[in-house]
Amino acid sequence: EININIINKIMYYFSWCILKHILKAIHQFNREKQFVLGTLLGNGSIIMPKNSLSPHLQIRESINKGGTWLRCKAEELKRFSRQKAFISDKDSFRWNSITNECWRYYFELCYKNKKKKITLEWLDQLQDIGITAWFIDKGQIFANHCHIRVSRLCKDSLENLQEYFRIIEIPCSLKKHGGSMVAHFEKKEMEKLIRLIGPCFPNYLKS
Repeated sequence: EININIINKIMYYFSWCILKHILKAIHQFNREKQFVLGTLLGNGSIIMPKNSLSPHLQIRESINKGGTWLRCKAEELKRFSRQKAFISDKDSFRWNSITNECWRYYFELCYKNKKKKITLEWLDQLQDIGITAWFIDKGQIFANHCHIRVSRLCKDSLENLQEYFRIIEIPCSLKKHGGSMVAHFEKKEMEKLIRLIGPCFPNYLKS
């Protein structure tokens, strides 16, 4: 005869083991953290579903770009990849991480009232790798200048962005480009920025 109480205790134990695993924040190495910080300035989002115990990271890339850069970032963050991480629709490729408490830190850092807001606390944590991830997501290089797309950001975010680049001595201006707001870097500043992030570019962009 099956003892229902024993079965319930076993089910409770395994449910608790799974819950403990989900809730425990996985430690992130600095390189992984930089990719996340930079990607959240670009094409990444922290997703916090209503019925989920913890958030997860989602990274998007336009289907027109082929997905090469997205696969590079997925490789850097492979410790956090869910079993079926890649999905796509007619417009984009997406990579999804596992659900884990480690993402709550970024949710609290990067979002205010559930909307992304760039703060100096966030920007001050960026190193060359983080800026590179951001630039490859949103940046574009021209003959005599470059820019980073910064559309849909609030006034405070734009001011913090400008202040950050002033602090690291690569000043930028805010301009309209093709109907979108961009952080614009003149040739001298562009060269300084590329010297900083160029060595971090993936090999397929160096050729």
